Amino acid sequence: MPVGALAPLVFQRVRTSGDSRLWNEYIQRYHYLGYTPLPGAQLRYRVYSAGQPIALLGFGAAAWMSAPRDRYIG
Repeated sequence: MPVGALAPLVFQRVRTSGDSRLWNEYIQRYHYLGYTPLPGAQLRYRVYSAGQPIALLGFGAAAWMSAPRDRYIG
């Protein structure tokens, strides 16, 4: 289906522990790398089109986890 054929997108922020467990389960089940916790502060969203889930988005504070890399680089 072309992107232009999608109904408007609805972004729903993951806020409750139940939503969080479901988001983690979907990532574990459908992401090719499986689930690993996002580092530090994070934002997670479920994306719907015409009432159907079509995507999961997660943004973690990855910069906070870069100390080992920074020590290696010098």
